[in-house]
Amino acid sequence: MEISEKWIALGILCFKISVVACFYPEYVVEDLCKYGNETIIYETSSDGIGTLKVTSHPPYKSNKNCTVIIKPPSDRGIVLSVRKVDFRERKFFCLDYFKVFHSDLFTSPSTICRFQFDLEEKVSFYQKGSMTLVYHTEGREYPKFSFEEGFTLTFTVVSEDLQDCIKDDVFMCDNGRCISKELICDGRNNCGDRSEESRAVCDAGLLDNFPVADKLHVIVFSILCTSIFIGIAVALSRTRRKRIVDTDSSSDLDEPTTRLAPFQAVHPTGFFISQNPAGPDSLYSHQTKVIKMEGGFSNPCYPNGIPQPPPPYSQLVN
Repeated sequence: MEISEKWIALGILCFKISVVACFYPEYVVEDLCKYGNETIIYETSSDGIGTLKVTSHPPYKSNKNCTVIIKPPSDRGIVLSVRKVDFRERKFFCLDYFKVFHSDLFTSPSTICRFQFDLEEKVSFYQKGSMTLVYHTEGREYPKFSFEEGFTLTFTVVSEDLQDCIKDDVFMCDNGRCISKELICDGRNNCGDRSEESRAVCDAGLLDNFPVADKLHVIVFSILCTSIFIGIAVALSRTRRKRIVDTDSSSDLDEPTTRLAPFQAVHPTGFFISQNPAGPDSLYSHQTKVIKMEGGFSNPCYPNGIPQPPPPYSQLVN
């Protein structure tokens, strides 16, 4: 039973990570900041989450100076985790960048540019109340664009109220913040310290952290995937078998002797080739086909290929 629970837990984890892209709503900055100098306000719910990205069609646009404000309810805060940064690079300064205003007065605002890709989202920021970002791109076309995406960020509405943290469906992070239990072990840094993604949390009691509906979804998803894989394998096997049969039947029409068995490789003009090397008197069925070629040697298994006996010695003497 223990092994079964581990496999179910692993399936739940894989299932949740595979659907995380659909689970997190996407907010695209360039869809709303079309003229280059707008302020965008995203109002969230008390348990809001989402992915904030620059564009859905890379590369991002030049000559932008957009302000993005993520506004949670008054008693909540925002954790912003950096998943990917992909800007044009200059050697000594940031040409394109985004700037985050957060609660750490010593480092705020933080300017991020160039390139980094971190699925663990180790870099994160926290702000009690509304969080402000400034997205800036230069108007110049050099360095040239290739396929830069700008940035991809994960934002999570969190609570620091103890009354919220003691609820059954809430997970308390090591830093004192609280998030929904549905967000643990999903590959995103929702707490800001990755405590909800730790091995201790994901391994111990993983089944208890998910409702029965999630377990049923995993079972149905696994059965569906298995059926699809089996169907594809059967279809490919039948297609391959049909190709082999078609190839054999078409190749029988004009088979070069170099592709036959070694004893059938050469033969004189007018000799027939037997597909049964055991001889014409064999009990096994055999096929014959006539191949006309110049020169060659007789084959011992062909009755028509046996040469006539030499003349008597008396005739040679006379």
